[in-house]
Amino acid sequence: MSLKHAILVLLETEQGSGYDLLKRFKARLGFFWNASHQQIYHQLKKMHEEGLLEFDTQVQQGKPDRKVYHITTQGHDALINWIESPVKINKVN
Repeated sequence: MSLKHAILVLLETEQGSGYDLLKRFKARLGFFWNASHQQIYHQLKKMHEEGLLEFDTQVQQGKPDRKVYHITTQGHDALINWIESPVKINKVN
């Protein structure tokens, strides 16, 4: 699993800001995988550029605008393709 796929999974059922995703990531995946704030925001930007995510901007008083991300049809298709892909098993000798 990559950070990209983790974000797609988290956004499949509920949209959210980068901060929301960081909280969900820690709550759901944090016991076996850690991602930093910067890693998540960098990945969100990249995924938006790839057309996997869109966002709505919410204006906030005294704070930077908040981007609330949601998965696109292209993002949903990428998630389904990843889920349906065979898992590569590495043999340990």
